Amino acid sequence: MAQSNLSSGESVGPVSQMDMRTAVDRLASTVVARGLAVPAIFVFEMYRPFVVVSHSISLFAAPLLIPILGADRYRFALQYLESREFVEQLIQRIEERSRVET
Repeated sequence: MAQSNLSSGESVGPVSQMDMRTAVDRLASTVVARGLAVPAIFVFEMYRPFVVVSHSISLFAAPLLIPILGADRYRFALQYLESREFVEQLIQRIEERSRVET
């Protein structure tokens, strides 16, 4: 089961459905609370076709992102962003939350 609290130094395992739902809800809430629903949906809609090649892109971006995010957070983020299901759920949840907020 994946670790949802990344503040400790433990390694991150595979992503479970519960962890994915929790991550989707947290990220969607944060995006909507900051007023970034429209730009976020735009970015994730543009990103959707690249989910297939995200692993290759991640290998290229690793030297840039690991120093910023840390190795565990980087691997944790990749597990989510390589999942078509996660990206789709995230877009839907941001849309739902932004309708409730308005």
